[in-house]
Amino acid sequence: MFRKLLIFFCGLALLSSVFFHPAPARSCARQASVKNGNIFVTTEKGQVHEITSTGLDSEPALSDDGTLVVFVREIEVPKPVLYGEPEEKSEIWLASCSDDWRLRLIVKGPLAGKAAPQASGL
Repeated sequence: MFRKLLIFFCGLALLSSVFFHPAPARSCARQASVKNGNIFVTTEKGQVHEITSTGLDSEPALSDDGTLVVFVREIEVPKPVLYGEPEEKSEIWLASCSDDWRLRLIVKGPLAGKAAPQASGL
């Protein structure tokens, strides 16, 4: 499901960059990759830049023009003791080369910032 959302939001980000941000003169990156849970971009000149360092990131997708990267970040949510694993533990983030690969949260997972349910009457 997050793969479909990632592709959808990558498309929205591209539209946003076309209508609201001036496009750079040329592509910034030719490839986005993940290693040890961190996102890397490879420039047109072959230089590799690490744009995240959390160790929680995956599924990078580079825009066609090489100016935007979207990716999935796992949310660090405490495991509930009585109610099992949370259903959603991910967020979608965007990085733009026009902002020196500054990260922006696009979609926040439904459990981010919520406390685990508490058992009552025990």
